[in-house]
Amino acid sequence: MGAESSSGEASSDAPQSEISSWKGGVINVGALEQLLSAARRFEAQVLSFSEINQTVIPELEKSKTRRPRHFRSLVSNLTAEEKKIFAKAVEDFGDRFISSFNAWREAQTKFPTSGTFQFSFTCDSPAVGKAVQRYLEDLRRRIEGEPKAILLRKSLLVSAVSAFEVFFGSLARFIFAINKSALDDSEHSFTLQQLSNFTQLEDAREYLIERKLSSLIRDSIEVWDKWLKKASSGVSMESIFRDWDLVREAIARRNLVVHTNGKSNQIYVDIVRKIPSQSEGIPSVGSNLVVTEAYLDSILQGFLALGDILTVQVALKLKKHESEQVEDFLMRQLDELYIRESWKALRLLSEFALKLSLNREKRSLAQTFNWIARKRELGLADIEVEVRAWDTSGLAPRIAHVKSVLLDDFKVAKGEVRDLIASGELTEYEVSVEPLYEELRPELRDGAAGAEVEKRGGRSAE
Repeated sequence: MGAESSSGEASSDAPQSEISSWKGGVINVGALEQLLSAARRFEAQVLSFSEINQTVIPELEKSKTRRPRHFRSLVSNLTAEEKKIFAKAVEDFGDRFISSFNAWREAQTKFPTSGTFQFSFTCDSPAVGKAVQRYLEDLRRRIEGEPKAILLRKSLLVSAVSAFEVFFGSLARFIFAINKSALDDSEHSFTLQQLSNFTQLEDAREYLIERKLSSLIRDSIEVWDKWLKKASSGVSMESIFRDWDLVREAIARRNLVVHTNGKSNQIYVDIVRKIPSQSEGIPSVGSNLVVTEAYLDSILQGFLALGDILTVQVALKLKKHESEQVEDFLMRQLDELYIRESWKALRLLSEFALKLSLNREKRSLAQTFNWIARKRELGLADIEVEVRAWDTSGLAPRIAHVKSVLLDDFKVAKGEVRDLIASGELTEYEVSVEPLYEELRPELRDGAAGAEVEKRGGRSAE
């Protein structure tokens, strides 16, 4: 979509001391750039989690019917004759187990006792008997344990929340660096001995920041939000992020995964009751919560959007004179989510962007990203009225042509795209890989430009 920076990594109008400084021959990156770097690292982590959820785990699920490598090792050292005995022994064990259990259950209905079901099985071959024993022990562990896909998705949820905690710590550190008064309410007092350990006042302040961060991160996300609102002059996750309740639910679910292996408790149930859009219904206390592919994808995209929204909102609040750099960061993040086809995250972030005071070009790009995301999630009908009413007069053709593409007006769109390619404002590569042109690509097959797009591997033209 061409979300290009107009000012590079830092605003040329910003004081150089705000961008970087030199100390002892080593460059120290400014507070804002440290925050933006933390946000980019957080995004990279969450996108990796999302890729594992959408590609690696589904492949693992496809292979779940294959015999495990451990099973092959159980029988590989048996002789050919022993392998035949092993197969027959396992079959006999199953038959005898089922018949014995059914007989025990029937007896229990007639003569209830407190006894438990017991079953014994012998094998004439010592080697085969040992192999069958290990096989059955392995089978029991697999039955009692959870499938690998479920375990992995639980782990990804835990990792995602932990990554957000690290990011929020970086955000808090940025606030402390800019808003010196954020530490004024610290209740910690220094002894004379402690003060003597610091070579300068800044060392003592750094010590206080570490103590405050350690205490804050251990608290609930609701406490984080109260602190954030006070320390950043009014920024609140609850007020700026529409999926705030779902983030609260995800963190509560993560706590359950860590402490109760996913079984719900009253604290979790109370949180869910406050979420109007809770699609799974209100779980009962003690019910097992599953982390599905769709659930995890939705939560990860929510974290993606929240990380960027927090970064931009806090930076604009505390670094007003560097707003151009922050806006450029926002546009790059929108473009990244668009290329990654993270539609929910793109929709949430673009909705936020449209509430800011952006210039016409950036606002048009943000609106375009929003329409693309909504079209992918909800279909053309959700955006058609708005797009048809879009006034593109005065906009660069590079932006204006998106209107016909979004409306699937292929006749007009083909001509506009070919003209942009001919003028060098648009490349065949962009048309062949960008999601915006997915429906248009088959329509471009005829002609030199269309042939080049197809040769480059346009996904819908394959």
